[in-house]
Amino acid sequence: MAPQWFWNLNSRLINMRGLVIYLFIAFGGGYLIDFVWLLPNSDNSLAFQIGASVRMFMPLLGVLAVRLFKVERFSKFDVGLCIGKPFWLFLAPVIPLLVWGISILLHKLFGWAVFSWAEMIDAMTQTATQHGQSDDNVVAFFTWLKNNPFLSMIFIVGSSVFAGVSINALFAFGEEIGWRGYLIHKLFSKNFYVQVVAIGLIWGLWHAPLIFALGYNYPGFQGWVPLIAFIFFTISVSYVLNNLRVLSGSVFPVTLVHGTVNAIGGLMLLSSGENALIGGSAGLVTSLSWLLIGALLDVIRQKYGITTCEKAETPAIT
Repeated sequence: MAPQWFWNLNSRLINMRGLVIYLFIAFGGGYLIDFVWLLPNSDNSLAFQIGASVRMFMPLLGVLAVRLFKVERFSKFDVGLCIGKPFWLFLAPVIPLLVWGISILLHKLFGWAVFSWAEMIDAMTQTATQHGQSDDNVVAFFTWLKNNPFLSMIFIVGSSVFAGVSINALFAFGEEIGWRGYLIHKLFSKNFYVQVVAIGLIWGLWHAPLIFALGYNYPGFQGWVPLIAFIFFTISVSYVLNNLRVLSGSVFPVTLVHGTVNAIGGLMLLSSGENALIGGSAGLVTSLSWLLIGALLDVIRQKYGITTCEKAETPAIT
Protein backbone atom coordinates (compact mmCIF):
# COMPACT_ATOMS: atom_id res chain seq x y z
CA MET A 1 0.00 0.00 0.00
CA ALA A 2 1.34 3.42 -0.96
CA PRO A 3 2.28 5.80 1.89
CA GLN A 4 0.05 8.75 2.76
CA TRP A 5 2.51 11.31 1.35
CA PHE A 6 2.11 9.65 -2.07
CA TRP A 7 -1.67 10.08 -2.01
CA ASN A 8 -1.32 13.68 -0.78
CA LEU A 9 1.09 14.47 -3.62
CA ASN A 10 -1.13 12.77 -6.17
CA SER A 11 -4.15 14.76 -4.95
CA ARG A 12 -2.21 18.02 -5.29
CA LEU A 13 -1.04 17.15 -8.79
CA ILE A 14 -4.60 16.33 -9.86
CA ASN A 15 -5.75 19.63 -8.33
CA MET A 16 -3.05 21.48 -10.30
CA ARG A 17 -3.96 19.82 -13.61
CA GLY A 18 -6.71 22.30 -14.44
CA LEU A 19 -4.46 25.28 -13.70
CA VAL A 20 -1.67 23.87 -15.87
CA ILE A 21 -4.04 23.27 -18.80
CA TYR A 22 -5.58 26.72 -18.41
CA LEU A 23 -2.17 28.45 -18.42
CA PHE A 24 -0.96 26.31 -21.33
CA ILE A 25 -3.89 27.34 -23.52
CA ALA A 26 -3.98 31.00 -22.41
CA PHE A 27 -0.23 31.49 -22.85
CA GLY A 28 0.19 29.10 -25.77
CA GLY A 29 -2.65 30.66 -27.74
CA GLY A 30 -1.58 34.20 -26.87
CA TYR A 31 2.07 33.67 -27.73
CA LEU A 32 1.19 31.83 -30.94
CA ILE A 33 -0.86 34.83 -32.10
CA ASP A 34 2.01 37.12 -31.09
CA PHE A 35 4.67 35.36 -33.15
CA VAL A 36 2.51 34.29 -36.11
CA TRP A 37 0.23 37.31 -36.46
CA LEU A 38 1.00 40.38 -34.36
CA LEU A 39 4.77 40.74 -34.55
CA PRO A 40 4.91 40.23 -38.35
CA ASN A 41 2.06 42.75 -38.76
CA SER A 42 3.19 45.35 -36.25
CA ASP A 43 3.19 48.03 -38.98
CA ASN A 44 -0.31 47.16 -40.19
CA SER A 45 -2.63 48.82 -37.67
CA LEU A 46 -5.82 47.07 -38.86
CA ALA A 47 -4.29 43.58 -38.92
CA PHE A 48 -2.65 44.22 -35.57
CA GLN A 49 -5.91 45.36 -33.98
CA ILE A 50 -7.79 42.33 -35.29
CA GLY A 51 -5.10 39.98 -33.99
CA ALA A 52 -4.95 41.71 -30.61
CA SER A 53 -8.74 41.42 -30.29
CA VAL A 54 -8.68 37.68 -31.06
CA ARG A 55 -5.82 37.25 -28.59
CA MET A 56 -7.96 38.58 -25.73
CA PHE A 57 -10.16 35.48 -25.91
CA MET A 58 -7.33 33.03 -25.18
CA PRO A 59 -7.90 33.06 -21.37
CA LEU A 60 -11.60 32.37 -22.02
CA LEU A 61 -10.61 29.48 -24.28
CA GLY A 62 -8.48 28.10 -21.45
CA VAL A 63 -11.37 28.27 -18.99
CA LEU A 64 -13.71 26.57 -21.47
CA ALA A 65 -11.20 23.80 -22.08
CA VAL A 66 -10.83 23.09 -18.38
CA ARG A 67 -14.60 23.07 -17.87
CA LEU A 68 -15.87 21.37 -21.03
CA PHE A 69 -13.32 18.54 -20.94
CA LYS A 70 -14.19 18.01 -17.26
CA VAL A 71 -10.60 18.46 -16.15
CA GLU A 72 -11.98 20.34 -13.18
CA ARG A 73 -15.48 20.88 -11.83
CA PHE A 74 -16.59 24.38 -10.97
CA SER A 75 -19.84 26.28 -11.30
CA LYS A 76 -20.55 29.49 -13.16
CA PHE A 77 -20.98 31.13 -9.76
CA ASP A 78 -17.46 30.10 -8.76
CA VAL A 79 -15.99 32.16 -11.61
CA GLY A 80 -18.21 35.18 -10.94
CA LEU A 81 -20.82 34.77 -13.66
CA CYS A 82 -23.56 36.67 -11.84
CA ILE A 83 -24.63 40.28 -11.43
CA GLY A 84 -23.34 40.50 -7.88
CA LYS A 85 -23.86 43.86 -6.17
CA PRO A 86 -25.20 46.25 -8.87
CA PHE A 87 -23.60 49.29 -7.19
CA TRP A 88 -20.18 48.18 -8.37
CA LEU A 89 -21.38 47.81 -11.95
CA PHE A 90 -22.25 51.51 -12.02
CA LEU A 91 -19.06 52.57 -10.25
CA ALA A 92 -16.74 50.45 -12.40
CA PRO A 93 -16.46 52.76 -15.47
CA VAL A 94 -15.67 55.71 -13.17
CA ILE A 95 -12.60 54.03 -11.65
CA PRO A 96 -10.32 54.44 -14.72
CA LEU A 97 -11.34 58.10 -14.95
CA LEU A 98 -10.39 58.56 -11.29
CA VAL A 99 -7.04 56.91 -12.00
CA TRP A 100 -6.49 59.26 -14.94
CA GLY A 101 -7.34 62.28 -12.78
CA ILE A 102 -5.02 61.14 -9.96
CA SER A 103 -2.19 60.55 -12.42
CA ILE A 104 -2.54 64.10 -13.76
CA LEU A 105 -2.46 65.45 -10.18
CA LEU A 106 0.66 63.38 -9.44
CA HIS A 107 2.30 64.74 -12.59
CA LYS A 108 1.66 68.26 -11.40
CA LEU A 109 2.76 67.45 -7.84
CA PHE A 110 6.14 66.12 -8.99
CA GLY A 111 6.58 68.84 -11.61
CA TRP A 112 6.27 66.54 -14.61
CA ALA A 113 4.82 67.80 -17.85
CA VAL A 114 1.11 67.48 -18.60
CA PHE A 115 -0.36 68.35 -21.99
CA SER A 116 -3.31 70.71 -22.16
CA TRP A 117 -6.53 69.64 -23.83
CA ALA A 118 -5.66 71.80 -26.87
CA GLU A 119 -2.26 70.09 -27.15
CA MET A 120 -3.96 66.70 -26.95
CA ILE A 121 -6.31 67.67 -29.81
CA ASP A 122 -3.29 68.81 -31.83
CA ALA A 123 -1.69 65.39 -31.26
CA MET A 124 -4.90 63.65 -32.36
CA THR A 125 -4.98 65.82 -35.50
CA GLN A 126 -1.37 64.93 -36.28
CA THR A 127 -2.07 61.23 -35.81
CA ALA A 128 -5.12 61.40 -38.09
CA THR A 129 -3.06 63.21 -40.74
CA GLN A 130 -0.30 60.59 -40.54
CA HIS A 131 -2.94 57.92 -41.24
CA GLY A 132 -4.15 59.71 -44.34
CA GLN A 133 -7.23 61.32 -42.77
CA SER A 134 -6.54 64.89 -43.79
CA ASP A 135 -9.57 65.96 -45.84
CA ASP A 136 -11.39 69.23 -45.08
CA ASN A 137 -14.12 67.57 -43.00
CA VAL A 138 -11.60 65.88 -40.71
CA VAL A 139 -9.63 69.10 -40.26
CA ALA A 140 -12.86 71.02 -39.56
CA PHE A 141 -13.90 68.41 -36.98
CA PHE A 142 -10.62 68.63 -35.06
CA THR A 143 -10.72 72.42 -35.27
CA TRP A 144 -14.18 72.34 -33.67
CA LEU A 145 -12.87 70.02 -30.96
CA LYS A 146 -10.02 72.39 -30.19
CA ASN A 147 -12.23 75.52 -30.16
CA ASN A 148 -14.87 73.92 -27.90
CA PRO A 149 -12.87 72.27 -25.11
CA PHE A 150 -15.74 71.65 -22.71
CA LEU A 151 -18.04 70.05 -25.30
CA SER A 152 -15.20 68.16 -26.95
CA MET A 153 -14.07 66.76 -23.60
CA ILE A 154 -17.57 65.51 -22.87
CA PHE A 155 -17.83 64.05 -26.37
CA ILE A 156 -14.43 62.31 -26.43
CA VAL A 157 -14.39 61.06 -22.84
CA GLY A 158 -18.07 60.08 -23.02
CA SER A 159 -17.66 58.17 -26.27
CA SER A 160 -14.54 56.46 -24.89
CA VAL A 161 -16.38 55.32 -21.77
CA PHE A 162 -19.30 54.11 -23.89
CA ALA A 163 -16.91 52.08 -26.01
CA GLY A 164 -15.30 50.78 -22.83
CA VAL A 165 -18.53 49.41 -21.37
CA SER A 166 -19.83 48.04 -24.69
CA ILE A 167 -17.62 46.64 -27.44
CA ASN A 168 -14.38 46.88 -25.42
CA ALA A 169 -16.01 45.10 -22.48
CA LEU A 170 -16.88 42.16 -24.72
CA PHE A 171 -13.20 41.61 -25.50
CA ALA A 172 -12.11 42.41 -21.94
CA PHE A 173 -14.42 39.64 -20.72
CA GLY A 174 -12.31 37.21 -22.75
CA GLU A 175 -9.42 38.02 -20.43
CA GLU A 176 -11.18 38.68 -17.15
CA ILE A 177 -13.09 35.40 -17.06
CA GLY A 178 -9.60 33.92 -16.85
CA TRP A 179 -7.76 36.37 -14.57
CA ARG A 180 -10.54 37.39 -12.18
CA GLY A 181 -12.85 34.45 -12.89
CA TYR A 182 -11.01 31.14 -12.96
CA LEU A 183 -7.68 32.19 -11.41
CA ILE A 184 -9.20 34.07 -8.49
CA HIS A 185 -11.39 31.00 -7.81
CA LYS A 186 -8.38 28.71 -8.09
CA LEU A 187 -6.26 30.83 -5.74
CA PHE A 188 -9.08 31.79 -3.37
CA SER A 189 -7.55 29.98 -0.41
CA LYS A 190 -4.30 31.94 -0.77
CA ASN A 191 -3.48 35.15 1.07
CA PHE A 192 -5.25 38.01 -0.71
CA TYR A 193 -2.05 39.94 -1.41
CA VAL A 194 -0.27 36.82 -2.68
CA GLN A 195 -3.25 36.34 -4.96
CA VAL A 196 -2.96 39.92 -6.24
CA VAL A 197 0.75 39.57 -7.02
CA ALA A 198 0.35 36.11 -8.59
CA ILE A 199 -2.48 37.14 -10.92
CA GLY A 200 -0.78 40.44 -11.76
CA LEU A 201 2.46 38.62 -12.59
CA ILE A 202 0.69 36.08 -14.80
CA TRP A 203 -1.28 38.84 -16.52
CA GLY A 204 1.88 40.86 -17.17
CA LEU A 205 3.91 37.93 -18.49
CA TRP A 206 1.03 37.01 -20.80
CA HIS A 207 1.82 40.26 -22.66
CA ALA A 208 5.59 39.70 -22.58
CA PRO A 209 6.38 39.18 -26.31
CA LEU A 210 4.63 42.39 -27.39
CA ILE A 211 6.13 44.45 -24.58
CA PHE A 212 9.64 43.06 -25.00
CA ALA A 213 9.81 43.13 -28.81
CA LEU A 214 7.65 46.16 -29.64
CA GLY A 215 7.53 48.20 -26.46
CA TYR A 216 3.73 47.85 -26.59
CA ASN A 217 2.21 50.57 -24.36
CA TYR A 218 5.70 52.11 -24.10
CA PRO A 219 6.51 53.98 -27.34
CA GLY A 220 10.26 54.36 -27.76
CA PHE A 221 11.20 51.55 -25.38
CA GLN A 222 11.89 47.84 -25.82
CA GLY A 223 13.36 44.98 -23.80
CA TRP A 224 13.33 44.21 -20.10
CA VAL A 225 12.73 47.72 -18.75
CA PRO A 226 9.23 48.20 -20.24
CA LEU A 227 8.37 44.57 -19.40
CA ILE A 228 9.24 45.12 -15.73
CA ALA A 229 7.30 48.40 -15.77
CA PHE A 230 4.29 46.63 -17.26
CA ILE A 231 4.37 43.83 -14.69
CA PHE A 232 4.37 46.48 -11.95
CA PHE A 233 1.40 48.06 -13.74
CA THR A 234 -0.58 44.79 -13.97
CA ILE A 235 0.07 44.02 -10.31
CA SER A 236 -1.12 47.54 -9.41
CA VAL A 237 -4.27 47.18 -11.51
CA SER A 238 -4.84 43.70 -10.04
CA TYR A 239 -4.84 45.29 -6.58
CA VAL A 240 -7.91 47.26 -7.68
CA LEU A 241 -9.60 44.56 -9.75
CA ASN A 242 -9.16 41.74 -7.23
CA ASN A 243 -10.65 43.97 -4.53
CA LEU A 244 -13.50 44.88 -6.85
CA ARG A 245 -14.10 41.24 -7.74
CA VAL A 246 -14.49 40.12 -4.13
CA LEU A 247 -16.47 43.23 -3.14
CA SER A 248 -18.97 42.81 -5.98
CA GLY A 249 -18.97 39.02 -6.15
CA SER A 250 -18.99 39.28 -9.93
CA VAL A 251 -16.56 39.26 -12.85
CA PHE A 252 -18.61 41.86 -14.74
CA PRO A 253 -17.54 45.02 -12.86
CA VAL A 254 -13.86 44.18 -13.40
CA THR A 255 -14.67 43.56 -17.06
CA LEU A 256 -16.13 47.06 -17.35
CA VAL A 257 -13.04 48.56 -15.71
CA HIS A 258 -10.75 46.62 -18.06
CA GLY A 259 -12.76 47.66 -21.11
CA THR A 260 -12.75 51.32 -20.08
CA VAL A 261 -9.00 51.27 -19.39
CA ASN A 262 -8.40 50.03 -22.92
CA ALA A 263 -10.74 52.72 -24.27
CA ILE A 264 -9.11 55.70 -22.53
CA GLY A 265 -5.52 54.42 -22.73
CA GLY A 266 -4.80 56.62 -25.73
CA LEU A 267 -6.09 59.70 -23.91
CA MET A 268 -3.92 58.90 -20.89
CA LEU A 269 -0.89 58.56 -23.16
CA LEU A 270 -1.63 61.86 -24.91
CA SER A 271 -2.15 63.76 -21.65
CA SER A 272 1.34 62.99 -20.33
CA GLY A 273 4.29 65.10 -21.40
CA GLU A 274 6.74 62.63 -19.89
CA ASN A 275 8.02 59.43 -21.49
CA ALA A 276 5.76 56.39 -21.40
CA LEU A 277 7.72 54.71 -18.60
CA ILE A 278 6.79 57.57 -16.27
CA GLY A 279 3.46 58.77 -17.66
CA GLY A 280 1.26 57.30 -20.33
CA SER A 281 -1.36 54.62 -19.86
CA ALA A 282 0.88 52.09 -18.06
CA GLY A 283 3.77 54.13 -16.66
CA LEU A 284 4.98 54.58 -13.11
CA VAL A 285 2.64 57.45 -12.25
CA THR A 286 -0.38 55.56 -13.57
CA SER A 287 0.61 52.45 -11.58
CA LEU A 288 0.89 54.53 -8.41
CA SER A 289 -2.57 55.94 -9.11
CA TRP A 290 -3.99 52.42 -9.35
CA LEU A 291 -2.32 51.53 -6.05
CA LEU A 292 -3.99 54.49 -4.35
CA ILE A 293 -7.44 53.43 -5.60
CA GLY A 294 -6.62 49.84 -4.64
CA ALA A 295 -5.73 50.89 -1.09
CA LEU A 296 -9.10 52.63 -0.76
CA LEU A 297 -10.97 49.54 -1.99
CA ASP A 298 -8.84 47.39 0.30
CA VAL A 299 -10.05 49.36 3.32
CA ILE A 300 -13.65 48.87 2.17
CA ARG A 301 -13.05 45.14 1.62
CA GLN A 302 -11.57 44.69 5.09
CA LYS A 303 -14.50 46.56 6.64
CA TYR A 304 -17.37 44.93 4.76
CA GLY A 305 -15.89 41.58 3.78
CA ILE A 306 -16.32 39.67 0.54
CA THR A 307 -19.37 39.02 -1.59
CA THR A 308 -19.96 35.78 -3.48
CA CYS A 309 -22.43 34.95 -6.20
CA GLU A 310 -25.71 33.41 -5.13
CA LYS A 311 -25.20 29.66 -4.70
CA ALA A 312 -21.46 30.11 -5.07
CA GLU A 313 -20.96 27.11 -2.83
CA THR A 314 -22.54 24.86 -5.51
CA PRO A 315 -19.79 22.33 -6.33
CA ALA A 316 -20.56 21.93 -10.03
CA ILE A 317 -23.00 22.49 -12.86
CA THR A 318 -24.93 19.27 -13.40
